Amino acid sequence: RNQIPRIIPYQTAFFDTTFSASIKAGNREALLIQTLNYFSSFDGVITDRYHGVIFSVICRRPCLVLPTVDHKLTSAIEWFTEVPFITIARNLDEIPGKLEQCLRGGDRSVPDWNRIYFDGLPARLGLKLAPTELT
Repeated sequence: RNQIPRIIPYQTAFFDTTFSASIKAGNREALLIQTLNYFSSFDGVITDRYHGVIFSVICRRPCLVLPTVDHKLTSAIEWFTEVPFITIARNLDEIPGKLEQCLRGGDRSVPDWNRIYFDGLPARLGLKLAPTELT
């Protein structure tokens, strides 16, 4: 992590998506908006955290994913194979080239995950919902 600023020609900042203290319910929305605004302020994101990928997708920011010791993130990245601005670097040597590839890509579209995965769930589960519950 500390080597990244030395191997890329960009200004860097570090942010941890894990907070040490509990977040009170009344503060959660404001903190989420603040975090999304922070992610939106960058041209691209390099992360080894699943929430870093999620926030990058929401903010439509190019994102370079770094593998972690556990396989949570590298397995979860399969959900994002259709997102053109998300890619993975398997080691430090790949970071500069993969980052440039992410930043050059102009397509910031994302799949319609509701249509693909979620809209059909009630029917698959045998639930009968009123039409107003579907919107």
